[in-house]
Amino acid sequence: MVNLEAGVLVDLELVRSASQAGVAYSMAYGDQPALVSEMVDWARATGFQVAAAGKGTKYLPAYHHVTHNDVWSHYGLTPSEAARAGMNPQMFNSFLDGTKSAIEAAAMANSCGLDVPEAGVAFPPCGVDDLAHILRPANIGGSLIATGWSRSSRPWSATVGPCSATCAGVSMWF
Repeated sequence: MVNLEAGVLVDLELVRSASQAGVAYSMAYGDQPALVSEMVDWARATGFQVAAAGKGTKYLPAYHHVTHNDVWSHYGLTPSEAARAGMNPQMFNSFLDGTKSAIEAAAMANSCGLDVPEAGVAFPPCGVDDLAHILRPANIGGSLIATGWSRSSRPWSATVGPCSATCAGVSMWF
């Protein structure tokens, strides 16, 4: 696909069509959604049930209210410094406010046949050491209302500060 955003619009149908035709459809390799999709394929091929698949990102609920007009203060830059460097405020704002993570979650869901929460991306605080405890069904103590979800977690807590590092990953079990 040309870019992730275009893929979110049509990937689900392309995945279905490819599956019916017995051929493979893939995303551009190297970006987190493609890497997570590869992990989901591996997990399913080795007999695991995928509870959740997603990525980690630095996010705090207050970031949802950041706009392109005040984004640079969150990166430690002035607007003039960012402009001189050719940085796009809308793009960098999408990294903070959850927009980019939501689009990436949709791409992962489409490519892997996963669901997305009706309420949107939740960003539960979750470091790499906590993934297996947080991203599992609620009936066994986790945060998922069901299995087979595309999720984003955040390695940061407003009250505690940074949690352990997090990365793209898949929560799974036999």
